[in-house]
Amino acid sequence: LCPPILEDKWRMDLKLRFDLDSFSAKANEDYELMIEELSSNQSAPKIYILPYSMASRRNLPPDLTFGLVVMDEIHHARNPSTNLYSSLQEFCSSADYRIGLTATPVQNSIDDLAASMSLLNPIASFLIWRLLISELWARGKLSSLSPFVTKFTKDRLGVNFTKRIIHRIEVEFPASYSKFIDSSLDGLGDERGKQLSAFEKTTFLRLASSSPEAFFGAMKRVPPKDYPNPKIDKLLQEVESSEPGRWIIFTEFRRTAELLMNRLADYEPTLISGKSSFSERFLAFDDFRENPEGILVMMPVGSEGLDLQVCSRMINFDLHWNPMVIEQRIGRIDRLGQKKLEIQVFNFLVRGGIDEHMMAILKSKLGLIKDTFASTEEVISEGTRPLSIAQHF
Repeated sequence: LCPPILEDKWRMDLKLRFDLDSFSAKANEDYELMIEELSSNQSAPKIYILPYSMASRRNLPPDLTFGLVVMDEIHHARNPSTNLYSSLQEFCSSADYRIGLTATPVQNSIDDLAASMSLLNPIASFLIWRLLISELWARGKLSSLSPFVTKFTKDRLGVNFTKRIIHRIEVEFPASYSKFIDSSLDGLGDERGKQLSAFEKTTFLRLASSSPEAFFGAMKRVPPKDYPNPKIDKLLQEVESSEPGRWIIFTEFRRTAELLMNRLADYEPTLISGKSSFSERFLAFDDFRENPEGILVMMPVGSEGLDLQVCSRMINFDLHWNPMVIEQRIGRIDRLGQKKLEIQVFNFLVRGGIDEHMMAILKSKLGLIKDTFASTEEVISEGTRPLSIAQHF
């Protein structure tokens, strides 16, 4: 069981790495055939692969049993109130053995870990696991979970992994832009006859921090000609002043992605978004691996399961509230097979905006898991790069 984007990757890896055939159970007829074969107990053991999106729509026969259930990126089921969690409960209860895989077991709180443990060990409910893990966490006794948890770290694997170099690049927009943001949001609230909700305001502020083009677009306005954007200017300066090579750039918003594609047009970049079909993604990633100077502009869809270790440089053009999302992004290039001794990660931060609040939240969440098996390598940095462009405004 896995996220939809990883179904084909699992089938390919099982064959190439272990010479194991596997069968997709995504289509209705394939799913019914799987149930029939498992129920008969007469066919030879098989490996079936089912994406989470389809598993959450299926009901298993009550007497069906599996030998083994593997759940990749199990943190997708961290919310016990979802259909996915309920469906995985059925699969886990029907299995003799259960394995969960994730690089980020704690996404937002320790409840995430409790949800995974209640699936993997259905002898106890989520509420009981939450109470147990809360107590162990408070007492600093998480090592008590060692019979259930195995963490593979670079130093213990005995494999020569790369070193992360995290750069923090701060930029600052003109004061006139900040005033425009404030007046626009106040005006939007006046139009509705009430203030914007905290969620709405946060979304608009994140758009404003991403790029003026994204914020103007949200306000249904066109930016003035030659409107300053020191953030994209700094990115271009970073790319142009560096040695030729591949880049991966993550952004959260479509309008910003379009801006990046336009400003980087000379490098013939490729955009991967939620609208990209699997075949489009496959061809784009294949082209990227073949092009020694390729640039991928990636929206949130690209942060899990992809093997892009041919690249050693990544830009988080937009920050994310969750440090585990940033860890997943970095994990696209910081993985087995990376030939560079160092990888470079550039985190952009806009001064005076919501980015500074987001950075405080990132630090808080990283502090929650510090010195536990859920901790990550460095994903943010306290360092600051010179503001050679922003200083002009």
